[in-house]
Amino acid sequence: MHQLIVKHKNTIVDLYWRSIQIFSKQFSAFVIFIFAVKHLNIYDFGVYSYLFAIVYLLIVFSDFGISTSISKIVAEKNPNEDNKLDSERVFLNGLFVVGLISTLIFILFLFFGRTLFAADYLYLAIVLPLIFLIPSTSLYDGYLRGLKKFKESSKIVVSSSIISIIFSYILVTNYNLIGALFSQTLSYFILFFIYLLKNKLTRFNINKKIIKKIVGYSLIIGIANLGLFFFSKINIILLKNFNLIEEISAYELSQKLINIVYLPLLVFSQIISPRITTFFYSKNISLVLKKFKKYFTYVLLISVLISLFFISLSDSIIYMFFKEYLDTKAIFVLKLSFVFFPINSLSYLTANSFSIYTGHAYLNTKYLLFFGLLNLLISYFVLKHSTFDLFFVVFLVIQSTSNVLFILEYFYKLKKLEILRINEK
Repeated sequence: MHQLIVKHKNTIVDLYWRSIQIFSKQFSAFVIFIFAVKHLNIYDFGVYSYLFAIVYLLIVFSDFGISTSISKIVAEKNPNEDNKLDSERVFLNGLFVVGLISTLIFILFLFFGRTLFAADYLYLAIVLPLIFLIPSTSLYDGYLRGLKKFKESSKIVVSSSIISIIFSYILVTNYNLIGALFSQTLSYFILFFIYLLKNKLTRFNINKKIIKKIVGYSLIIGIANLGLFFFSKINIILLKNFNLIEEISAYELSQKLINIVYLPLLVFSQIISPRITTFFYSKNISLVLKKFKKYFTYVLLISVLISLFFISLSDSIIYMFFKEYLDTKAIFVLKLSFVFFPINSLSYLTANSFSIYTGHAYLNTKYLLFFGLLNLLISYFVLKHSTFDLFFVVFLVIQSTSNVLFILEYFYKLKKLEILRINEK
C-alpha cells in the first residue's frame, strides 16, 4: 500500500486539491441554487432556469471551446515540437479572443435584445456579463490546470465561494428573482477578480500563430458544445416555448441534483486529462488504451451502484427537501435520469478524460451535433403532439444512443492507433 501511495503521490496530491476546488465551487453553486429554489415560487424558478438557458447558449458562442483548448495546449508535452508555445502568452491570447467575441455578443444584444426577448430583456441584462465572466474564469482554471497548479487554483475558488454564498443569501432573500439573477453575476465577478489579483500576467502581445492554434482546436470543441447544448439547456427553451414553466422547474431541479452526483467523476476527469495528453503526445498509445479500459470498468461498476441507490431514494429526496415539488414531474425526471446514469457517466469519462485530450474532439462534435439536432427536431414534434413524459423519455433514448456510438468509435480509434504504433516499432 505504501509503495502504491508513493508511486501515485503526485496524482493523489493533485486529486486532493482538485477535489477541494470542484466541491467548493459546486457546493457554492448548489447553495445559491437552493436559495433560489426555496425563495422563488415554482413559476419564478422556471423563469430563472429559462433565463440561464439563454445565457448558456450565448456562452457556447463566447467561449466556443477556447477554455478547454487552452488547458490542452498548455498541458501538451510533445518532445518533437521545437517551438513550444509559452503558456502565459497562450492564456492571454485566449482571453483576448473571448473578450472580443463577448463584446460582439453584447453589442448585438443591445441592438436586438428587446425584439428577441421582449419581457425578459431587463432580466437578461442583469446576467449578460456572464457571457464574459464564465468563459474567462474557465480559461483561468484551464490555464492553471494545464500547468498542474491545482493547489493555487483551489485556494482561489474556495475563497471566492465563501464570499459568494454570503452575498447571494442577502440578495436572494431580499430581492427574490432579481436578487437570484444578480447573485450569479456577482459570484463569477468575485471569482474572476481574485484570479486576476493572484495571477498578474503581463506578457501579452497579439500572436497570430497562437490564436490560430487556439481557434483551430477550439472550433471543434465549440461545435461539440453547441451539440451538447441541444442535449441539455435546449429542452428548457423548448418547454418555455410551450409555456410549460412548472415542468421547467421540475426538470432543472432534478438535473441539478444529478449534477451533484457527477462531481466525483468531474474531479477525477480533470485530474487525469493533462496526463492522458502527455501520454498520448509521447506516443504511448498502449498506456492510454490501458488507462481507458481500467477507468471505464471502474466507472461502469460504480455508476450502476449509484444508479440503483438513487432510484430507490428519489421519492424520499424530493419529499424531505423539496416538498413543494411533490406535485410536479420532479420525481419522474429524477428516477428516469438515474436509469440512464451509467451510460452518461461512461460517455462523460470518455469525452472529458480522453477523447478531447487525445485530439479526438471531432468525435464528440460529430455525435453531439447530429444527435443534438435530431433531439431538437424530435423533441419539438413530441411536445407539440404529445406529453412532457414522452418528451423526456425520447430525449434520454436519443442521448444514450449518441453516447454508446461515441464510446464505441473512440475505443475503435484508440485500438487502431495502438496497432499502428506497434507496427512502427
